[in-house]
Amino acid sequence: MPDRSMSALASSRFPFRFWLPSLLVAISGLLGSYALWRHQQSSTMAMAEMRLEQEASAFTQAIQRRFQSYMDILSGLQGVLKLNPQLQRRDFERLVGNMEL
Repeated sequence: MPDRSMSALASSRFPFRFWLPSLLVAISGLLGSYALWRHQQSSTMAMAEMRLEQEASAFTQAIQRRFQSYMDILSGLQGVLKLNPQLQRRDFERLVGNMEL
């Protein structure tokens, strides 16, 4: 029985019209927090994707540079073999060893 009198007392002291602004502020705060959380989550994902793309691009460029350097070496060795088609194996190995690959 004391619960009914307290609830009756509480409802008479604080009618719904006094709770409504507080309830609206709480709901708007929750909605605002959720919107900010979603925005932060999407920003984080966008940054992670951008970082991945940059790293992939840097890796691709490094591979392309390395491949081009190998092509340059092969082109140079092809030129040596064209100049001297009778080049002996030991001379070729010495030439490649002196290139410091």
